[in-house]
Amino acid sequence: MFIKQVEEQLSRMSVAEKEEWILSQARLLSEREQQDFLMSLSGEKKIIYMPSQREIEEFCGKVERGEIYLEYETHYYEFDDDGRYMDDWKVWHNDPSGAMPFLNRTFKGCHDLLILNEYKTAADILGRVCALVRIFKHPVCRKINPSILIEEAIPEGLFSHMLNILNTEILGGEIMFNKMFSEIEYSHEKYLFEKELKRKQEIALDIRLKCLAPLQKKPQQKVSTLASSWEQIQELLEQLRFERYIDDQWEIGEVWKICEALIRRGEKNR
Repeated sequence: MFIKQVEEQLSRMSVAEKEEWILSQARLLSEREQQDFLMSLSGEKKIIYMPSQREIEEFCGKVERGEIYLEYETHYYEFDDDGRYMDDWKVWHNDPSGAMPFLNRTFKGCHDLLILNEYKTAADILGRVCALVRIFKHPVCRKINPSILIEEAIPEGLFSHMLNILNTEILGGEIMFNKMFSEIEYSHEKYLFEKELKRKQEIALDIRLKCLAPLQKKPQQKVSTLASSWEQIQELLEQLRFERYIDDQWEIGEVWKICEALIRRGEKNR
């Protein structure tokens, strides 16, 4: 209905009136918005707020070269800000290059491209979502996982897409690992390969437990709560095999949450 009304209004306007309306809108733009408006007017960009394809390619290249990364910080605090005994670690993430807002604009823009029936353009850009997976696999992001994106307004299905990419890589990696190292007890190459494979498994686990679990309420088959919880705990602890210190790892926090949920459930069923 709205589009029909717009079409009718445009048909009643002269070329001069349309030009004047465009110019009046352009005059209202801030200096920061002007270049995006011009690129949209020339057809270089379909979505004004979305990064151009050139900018997206440049971003992906910088991610691959390690020039764009996320920082992980953790510090031990004996007391919290109010002076209460805490005896715990605080964790936070820094985004010095503004990677998350950039990705947020990109994914929201892809959603709007689909509304405009620009399917190929959206598919080409989303094909580069592998770059997002590479961000989390980069060594400088060793402590950072996709669940930090939960609060971002990213399109539905992105986490599933990331998980599918990872599952394919993990399956291929496990086959390759068994083929290359089944008869080798230890080598530096084996250690590095296994370390990279474990990191992919950790990212996939984070997506399953923190990003997708709240959305998937329908169980595929009847499994007892205890058995399901124990399976999750085993997966989490498996990721800590090579860690020297585990107190500040997110997996330990998840194990505690599962145990506390089981205790509450047990008390409720008494």
